[in-house]
Amino acid sequence: FFAPKKNKSIENPYILYTGRLDSRKGLLDLVKAAKDVYEEYPNIQFILVGNGSLGKYLKKEASKLGLNNNFRFVGFVPHAEILEYYQNSTIYVTPSYYEGLPTTLLEAMSCGIASIATDVEGNSELIKDGENGLLVPPRRPELLAEAIIKLVNDENLRKNLGKNARNHIINNYDWNIITDNFEQIYKSISHKS
Repeated sequence: FFAPKKNKSIENPYILYTGRLDSRKGLLDLVKAAKDVYEEYPNIQFILVGNGSLGKYLKKEASKLGLNNNFRFVGFVPHAEILEYYQNSTIYVTPSYYEGLPTTLLEAMSCGIASIATDVEGNSELIKDGENGLLVPPRRPELLAEAIIKLVNDENLRKNLGKNARNHIINNYDWNIITDNFEQIYKSISHKS
């Protein structure tokens, strides 16, 4: 289901976040980073898909920074419709302070989207910095902004990271591979009994 789009249009570039809008997701850092990105790219859009307790506050903070026209808070999107957001995005960002295994990052990478994530457990298990995405320290909006600007500036880097991300997901997180791994675990356990 989460596959790259053929003949992707880059007329309206946007940075995408999908998930809960809550404080542990580092979204206030994304709003702060957006201010620096806006100074270099005043037409860039930030699309946040999801609901949560922080939604109204984030809108207010974006407004304070003069970024009303640069942020779209989409709210809840049914799973079947979210693919289009991933496929058409320029960059996927997950600035969280901690993660388990982030499903949304798996989905973005599977769609071949160049992704930026904070260097926290979960994210760093999926992304090898500079190879299939970019990692930035958490709570450093200025470094998040630098990473976004770097990818907006470099289409070849975006394409390479996206291609490598897709390959990483296919080679490590495909259901056939996962079930084979479970089977091997069960076999090793049963031999020890």
